[in-house]
Amino acid sequence: MQQVSRNTAVKRGGAIARLYALGCLFIVQ
Repeated sequence: MQQVSRNTAVKRGGAIARLYALGCLFIVQ
């Protein structure tokens, strides 16, 4: 249970990090 929730949290965090990074790059350019 903990591993599953932790895995989903990591995936969700990674997606947010990607969107944030793309947003920063888009703003910079």
